[in-house]
Amino acid sequence: MPYDIATVYEGKGQTSTVGYRPRLVFNAEQEGILESYILTRVSIYFGLLLERATKLAYECAVRFDAQRIPALWHKNGMVGKDWFTNFTKRNPSLSVRTPDATSAGRATSFNRHSV
Repeated sequence: MPYDIATVYEGKGQTSTVGYRPRLVFNAEQEGILESYILTRVSIYFGLLLERATKLAYECAVRFDAQRIPALWHKNGMVGKDWFTNFTKRNPSLSVRTPDATSAGRATSFNRHSV
């Protein structure tokens, strides 16, 4: 007979939790610092590529001496894309966008005479 998790723990005075609890690498203050740094870089330059942003987050984790850095981050030298996706969900001021291609008409009209 299958047991319900809540029923098994109910008698022992423990609470049951269902679902996945994420293992956070940064604390709230460190994530705020990383978010503001990314926003500053984006405002100075034209943007930040996803690969460079993931490497930057890894470098911050090493610099902050975070205790829960996954081994795969050390191996790749960057954070995982799933972590970065969750990071952007936790920090809605950040967004990942792909740049639009320049149209052929605009590219041909961009010359010395018209500029």
